[in-house]
Amino acid sequence: MSPSFERKLGHSELSYFLPSREDGVNDMYLHLGIRAPSKVINPERILLAWAILRGRHPLLASQVVMEPGKYDSARFIYSPPPSLTDGLEEARSNFIFAQQSVEDSPKEFNLLICAVHFLGDGVALHTLANDLFSLLASSSTSEGKEPPSIAELNATLEREWVEAWANVTDIAVLPPSLEARLPQPLSVFQRVAHTVEFRCAQKRLIGGHAFPKSIPLPERKRHTIVRTFEFDEETSKRILSKCKAEGVSIAHVLFAACNVAWIRIGKASPELPMMMYSALNLRPYLPPPPRSLSPLASSYWFLAIGYFNVVLPSFSNDSSRLVWHRARLAKKQCLAAAKTRLLLSRTNYMAEERGNREKVFAALDDGLHLPPASVTLPPTPASTPDPTQTSMSRTLPSTALLGLSLLGNLDSMYKHSLYPSITLHTSTGGSRQRKGGLLVFGCTFAGKLGMSLGYDEGAYKAEVGAWWDEVRKEITALCY
Repeated sequence: MSPSFERKLGHSELSYFLPSREDGVNDMYLHLGIRAPSKVINPERILLAWAILRGRHPLLASQVVMEPGKYDSARFIYSPPPSLTDGLEEARSNFIFAQQSVEDSPKEFNLLICAVHFLGDGVALHTLANDLFSLLASSSTSEGKEPPSIAELNATLEREWVEAWANVTDIAVLPPSLEARLPQPLSVFQRVAHTVEFRCAQKRLIGGHAFPKSIPLPERKRHTIVRTFEFDEETSKRILSKCKAEGVSIAHVLFAACNVAWIRIGKASPELPMMMYSALNLRPYLPPPPRSLSPLASSYWFLAIGYFNVVLPSFSNDSSRLVWHRARLAKKQCLAAAKTRLLLSRTNYMAEERGNREKVFAALDDGLHLPPASVTLPPTPASTPDPTQTSMSRTLPSTALLGLSLLGNLDSMYKHSLYPSITLHTSTGGSRQRKGGLLVFGCTFAGKLGMSLGYDEGAYKAEVGAWWDEVRKEITALCY
C-alpha cells in the first residue's frame, strides 16, 4: 500500500482555499508564447518533463480534504505514485497537448500552466516554467549538445523516483506552510508588543477612494476581462532608463501612474489619500526547511507572499514632475515595508487575520454560524468590509482603490542560455478574480514592458476604462 503524507493548511493557504471552492476564485494562470522545433516540443517529451516536475514538487500532486464546516481541518494529502507507470498516468490526467504541426522547423507554441493559488504563487509558476524548458532543451542534461532524448528523460524520471521512494519512511515530504517557517514570539511580552505594533501599523493605513460600482444584480455572473498593453523593446529600454535616471523602478512608477490617472479623470477627492495594496515575495526572508525533513520539503512550490500598502496623496499640483514625485513616495513606502525588522511578525498576524476573515465569509456562504475569532485584528485594507468589524472599529476609512501584482524583470527568472533552441517571446499571467475584483499586473519579459488590468467588467461603471487609458498615457509619456 502506498504511503500518504499530510499537513494542515496554514492561515495564508486557507485564506486562498476557502473562497476558491465554488468557482475557482484566485486560480492562477501563466501563458507563455514560444518558438521551438517540434522535435523539442512534443507530447511524449513534455509529459515526461511534467511527470518529473510533479515528482519534485509534492503539492502539485496533492489534494485538499476538509470536513464540512470545520475549516481548520483543511489539510493537504499527498499519496506518491506507487510506480513510475502510475506517476506517468497521473501526470497525463493533468496534461493536454494540442498538436498543430509536425514540421521540424521552429514553430509557434503556447504553454498554459494553471494552478490553484493556495499551492503557490507567481514566483513558483515562473520557476516551474523555467525548469520545464530546462528539462526539455538544456544540453547540460544530455551527453551531447542536443536536447535530452526520450531515453534520458525517462532515466531522469526513474532515478529521481528511486531516490525519493526506494526506502520509504515516515519523514515529512510536504513543504512547510509559510506560517510554520515564520519565527514565533519568544515570550508573552513579545507577542503582546508585536500585536500592538501590528494594530498601530494598520491604523495608519488610510484610504478613501474606490471605483464606482454598478447596481448589484443577484443574478449577474462574474465577467472578467483583461486589458493589456505592451511596449516594444526599444520603447521599454527608454522607459526603464528614464526610471533609473530618476532613481525609481518601473514598479514605483506604476503605483504613481495609477494614482495620477485617478486624479486626471476627476474622481479623486483631495480630503483623503488613495491607497493601493500589493504582494511581497517572502522567500528571501525565510529560513530553509529543517534538515530533518525530506529533500522534497525544500520544493519551491508553496505560498510565500506577504502584503503591504502604498498610500499616496489624492490632490494634484499640475506639475509635469508629479509622477516622479509620487513614484519616490511609493519607493520610500515599498522599501520601508520590505526592510522593516517587523516584516515577518506583521506577516504572521496578517496571515492569521486573513484566514479568520475568510472563515467568516465561508461560514456565510455555507449557511453556518461561527463564533468570533479569539483574537480580533484590524481588517486588511479592501473595498469589501470585514463582517467581523463593527462600525466603530475605525474612525477613518481604510479602502484600497486596487491591487497591484508586480513581478519585476521576469527575464532574470528564466535561464535562456540553458535552452537555446527555445525562444520565449510572450508572457501573460494573472488570476481569476472575485466577483467585483480588480487587479493590475506589471512585468518586463523578453525585454518588453507589459501591463494588464483584470477586472469584473459588469461590476464597475465606465470609469475603470477611462482610468486605465490614463494609466497608459502616463506610462507612455515617460518615453519623451
